[in-house]
Amino acid sequence: MSRLKSTTATAVSRAAPQPIQGVSTDITGFVGFTKRGPYRPWLVTSAAEFEKIFGAPVSPGQGFLPYAVRGFFNNGGHKAYIARVGRGSNAKVAACEFIGYRKAKPSQRRGLAALAEIAEISMLVLPELAHTRVRTSSRRSIVAAAVAQCEARRDRIVFIDAPAGARDLGRSDPIIANIKSGYAAVYGPWLEVPAGKRAPAISLPASGHVSGVYARGDNERGPWKAPAGMEAEVRGIIGPSLSLSEKELQSLVDGRVNAIADFRGAGRGIVLWGARSRSVDPEWKYVNIRRLAIFIEVSIDRGLQWAVFEPNGEALWANVRTTISDFLLNEWQRGALQGAKPEHAFFVRCDRSTMTQEDIDNGRLICQIGIAPIKPAEFVVIRIGLWTAKQTS
Repeated sequence: MSRLKSTTATAVSRAAPQPIQGVSTDITGFVGFTKRGPYRPWLVTSAAEFEKIFGAPVSPGQGFLPYAVRGFFNNGGHKAYIARVGRGSNAKVAACEFIGYRKAKPSQRRGLAALAEIAEISMLVLPELAHTRVRTSSRRSIVAAAVAQCEARRDRIVFIDAPAGARDLGRSDPIIANIKSGYAAVYGPWLEVPAGKRAPAISLPASGHVSGVYARGDNERGPWKAPAGMEAEVRGIIGPSLSLSEKELQSLVDGRVNAIADFRGAGRGIVLWGARSRSVDPEWKYVNIRRLAIFIEVSIDRGLQWAVFEPNGEALWANVRTTISDFLLNEWQRGALQGAKPEHAFFVRCDRSTMTQEDIDNGRLICQIGIAPIKPAEFVVIRIGLWTAKQTS
């Protein structure tokens, strides 16, 4: 349940309900090494802007991040927050630099801790996890911190790269095997990208390109559409570092690992193949279902800010039901939900069946919302909690 700060005013003016606007889902947060630039998170809107501030790619030995950001924009990304860590040298970097210090002042936070303060972010990418500058012993802690942030905030998902050269794309990797969260997804193999005239190709993690494909799909369709197959072509690459058979691809999907498959021989290009999260709960096994739930939950939570100033009673509950239903009806009409009729696609409850008298007396407004995603064909229940004006101290 998401709780907001309550007002202590004894008299407040009635706030008019406002239509709920869908939040952006295509903004990515990157953590990694750059040649120069600020250490506090910095928003960039193009590869050229990134290179002007942080420097152009020099060599993979100094870091994968510049290449990952370029891949993000080449594949349809529009906005990225960059959280720089480490220094310009090739020195080893400890986990604490990536994770940052949440207890530090906001202006002094770095890495993941700094990105945790940015509500716009809906995807996290850490392409340096397999870099030689990151201590092997640090990788587990960094992955755990990234997943924990996504689970705590409930507004983002992290894309984790498979180990380099592993044909099972990390299924046997103990760190990846230990991830059982619907807020994380694994992609591989690594990608071969051009390095310039007469230079050999560079092999690098795929997460930056993957997040760009997701951003492109969000803008063209919406977060409910799994970016897989023909609509998920990976651009700006020579090819994947490994060629996988259809049998291997199916085995990876069954193991909750997503592949980048080369189907150029069949005229289908190089595409994302699979959209499985790391969740062991069948309800959340698809990345697009988790991202759809994030989109709906965050949009409603932010769109009901006006309700915190209202008395917690029947009139408010009716307004909330209408506002949420109008929003979900629009999403159903856009194709985000299945069902021949709206009542088959969603339900909204906000009344005494969702709140106890204690909740009401303490200013807690609780809504229960059910949605029928395109796949699987079940209701996924979301609970939204808000503080209203009538709250006991």
